[in-house]
Parts: sequence; structure tokens; C-alpha cells
Amino acid sequence: MDIDPLSVAYAEIAANTESTTVDGVRGDLLNPGTFWGTEQTQSLLDAGTPTCLIMTGVLDTIADTPALVDALTRYTERLVPGSLIIVSHASIDGLNPDDPAQATLASHMRAVCEFYRHTHTPARVLRTTAQLTQILDRLTLLEPGIVPTRAWNNPDTRADLTAATSLCLAAVAEVPV
Repeated sequence: MDIDPLSVAYAEIAANTESTTVDGVRGDLLNPGTFWGTEQTQSLLDAGTPTCLIMTGVLDTIADTPALVDALTRYTERLVPGSLIIVSHASIDGLNPDDPAQATLASHMRAVCEFYRHTHTPARVLRTTAQLTQILDRLTLLEPGIVPTRAWNNPDTRADLTAATSLCLAAVAEVPV
């Protein structure tokens, strides 16, 4: 689902040529009815079968955290227990403000978000691990929890990882029974 007609058109082309389990739906993330109420969505879902909802690169387009929590709740309450939600979110969480290079990196990330706010719809928002935890509160986080994207399910890199190597958080959560 995307509000951008070009993205939806690409997904529709992929659905018609590459897969019977992919389709494009034009809708608004904050209005789950624009997703759940479509013929495309209904044709892909098998009642009672766990589903994976991939929300990468979308949560950080919603500035209003309570509205985002409400929308995510309305998405997940329609999914059967055992369904998964994959999320990613831009973040500067963990950068050391006393380190000049990391402080500059954080400043650049904020500038990118500010640029998006003035030139692009939707804008971009940075959130911390704690804020993303709040957003996913009604779900069960799978190990390793909310971590930099580069560290998710890659134990070899976790020890060497700093926040500056990713600038994006990732998590997989399960709809509880």
C-alpha cells in the first residue's frame, strides 16, 4: 500500500507479471480501511492464516506518534495471532553527541528530515528505540528486539556495531495469541 500512485502502479505491474501473492493498493497508512477494504487485499489474505505485514520505511513518515500507534493497532487487530510485522525506522539513537563526527552525522540526519518536511510528502521523523518500543507495545518483539538494521539477526556484527553504522532501527514483532 502506498499513497503514491507511481509506487502502486509498479506494485500492480509486479503483481500481474511476477507473483500471485503481491499486489498494489493505493491508500493512506493512517486510514487502515483504505487497505483492508480493498479487493486486492481480500484476495491475498487467507482467513486464519498468519500473514507478514512489512512496514519498512513507512513508520518514519508519520510525525504524530499517537495517530501512528492507533493506525498500527487497527492493522494488527485484523491479523491472526502468529502474524508478523517487520518494521524499520530512521534513528540517531545511540549516537554520541560528544563525538564530533557522530554529532555531525546526527545534525545531517536532522537536516534531511527538515528537507523532507519542506520538499516532500510525507516528511520524515526520527525516533528513538524507546519511542519505537512504545509504538510496538501491543506486539511481542522477537529476538534480538529493536536493534540497528545491520545487527538484526546478524550476531557477528553486534559487538562491533555503533549507531553510526546504521542510522536505522529494525524489529520483527508477532501478533500475540
